[in-house]
Amino acid sequence: MIKITGEMVIRTTKTGGYYTSTSTKNEEGAEHKYDYAPILVGFRKGIMLEDKTRIQVNNAFLTHYRFKKENGEEEFRNKIVVLDYDVVEKGTNSKSEDAFIPITDDDLPF
Repeated sequence: MIKITGEMVIRTTKTGGYYTSTSTKNEEGAEHKYDYAPILVGFRKGIMLEDKTRIQVNNAFLTHYRFKKENGEEEFRNKIVVLDYDVVEKGTNSKSEDAFIPITDDDLPF
């Protein structure tokens, strides 16, 4: 099992799920400065966080799940399960048009 600690920004989806992302800087002259890849984040039942909440993860692990595409194919996707954390900075429930992670509900399994 891969254990995870450190700070992360938690984003919310329209359906009430949570995710964070990794990023890599594009080469010079690329259309976008960074590429972002979403990672699903799971919490214990009853946890409610606002969009863009920054947390300090004290105890979490990396796992995966099966995601069924519309065409019926299955693929494995990564998921971070957070067991213990502290809120560093509260986020906001208002969604801005300039969110730093472009993502659609089709990209997430919930």
